[in-house]
Amino acid sequence: MFTEVATTDVLREVRAYDFETEPVHEFGASRIDAITALDRVIRAAQAEQLAQIAALHAERVQLQGIHRGDPTLSVIGEVGMARNIGPTAAGTQVGVALRLEQLPRVQDLFAAGQISEPVVRAVVNESVSLGADDLVVLDGEIAPLLPGLTARQAGRLTARAMEPSQRGA
Repeated sequence: MFTEVATTDVLREVRAYDFETEPVHEFGASRIDAITALDRVIRAAQAEQLAQIAALHAERVQLQGIHRGDPTLSVIGEVGMARNIGPTAAGTQVGVALRLEQLPRVQDLFAAGQISEPVVRAVVNESVSLGADDLVVLDGEIAPLLPGLTARQAGRLTARAMEPSQRGA
């Protein structure tokens, strides 16, 4: 029902929909559709939040330059205050935001609401040892397979894709 609604319009459409007129024999199908669509909105908002964190970091790197403090620590502190979370959680989020920028196809799926934040974190955590060139290859290999996977499945997929036999090593 709400699958054709643009992500930016979902909340308005769900709030405006009259669920009480739904036939009894549908057993709440419209509400399930609303829940699914709202999850897409949440994921897109989380992706945008990470994009804003990465952009803030890039700005701080330019502003602070060399020998003027650590821009990453600055961003971690500000994210923690803005979100009312501790420095460890903020640091994790900043790390995910920065790594996600190196996985543009995964980032696009997240922004479209097709994969969840736990899936993104699983991919980021499993790929932490890869360099930029290998990340490009990994991104292209796993992105089409991620929609519909759980975080655990995404982590396993990423780990398998990184195995030396898969990397041509």
